[in-house]
Amino acid sequence: MAGVNKVILIGELEADPEVRYTPSGTAVANFSIATAEQWADREGQKQSRKAWHKIVAWRRLGEICGEYLRKGSQCFIEGRLQTRTWEDQDGNKRWTTEVIAQNMQMLGSSDRGQGEQGLDGPDSTKNTTEGVNKAILVGRLGGDPEVRQIPSGSTVANFNIATSEEWKDKNSAEKQERTEWHRIVAWDSLGQMCGESLHKGSQVYIEGRLQTRSWEGQDGKKRWTTEIVAQIVRILGSAGKWGRAESREENFPTEEPINVPEDDIPF
Repeated sequence: MAGVNKVILIGELEADPEVRYTPSGTAVANFSIATAEQWADREGQKQSRKAWHKIVAWRRLGEICGEYLRKGSQCFIEGRLQTRTWEDQDGNKRWTTEVIAQNMQMLGSSDRGQGEQGLDGPDSTKNTTEGVNKAILVGRLGGDPEVRQIPSGSTVANFNIATSEEWKDKNSAEKQERTEWHRIVAWDSLGQMCGESLHKGSQVYIEGRLQTRSWEGQDGKKRWTTEIVAQIVRILGSAGKWGRAESREENFPTEEPINVPEDDIPF
């Protein structure tokens, strides 16, 4: 069964898109957008957080992004998560996580771009100060969740899931398949449920938000890792058990997990 790998973002560009062409003449645009979220903590105090997301748009959609998007532009992005490898200056293998755009729509403007799948975004006249940061995945666990408690007493579960996609090659008509791995973090009651009910091979539906955070590698250099903070977890199959983050603190924890493998280094 094919998985689901979908990301929906509404945010503002950090800078103008960078557009280039591959040797075969294919256009590709790279840019970053920031999504802002607001919530009230347990004391009723207003809190806010920004998350940055690296976006890649190909072919005509990439050209449209280059033509119409500018620093500060607000846009809707729908796409899929992709993690790829690269080598740093020391020859070490690294990973970067980005969103491959399938649909882009400028907000507050009549201009819009549409990807190959023909997905429609929200109404272009809609304007919002708070962003949207949502990831939806259906996949299988690569191993049992790792559950622990942090000094504040909160429970956190970490695990990875794989999503697979299938399609036919346009030229050869041969079946193609792609698998992506995603790091999931679940907090408190939701984390406890994941630790009790999920196991290697379990098929799950995950709904949450993208989060990129920094940490220090063994060489003392600053690194970053991208993960999905789960807000809803549903076990697919006969059991059908599911859980939801019960509070905004579970969605926006004050303390972050710190057990990041040395090779989990995005951009």
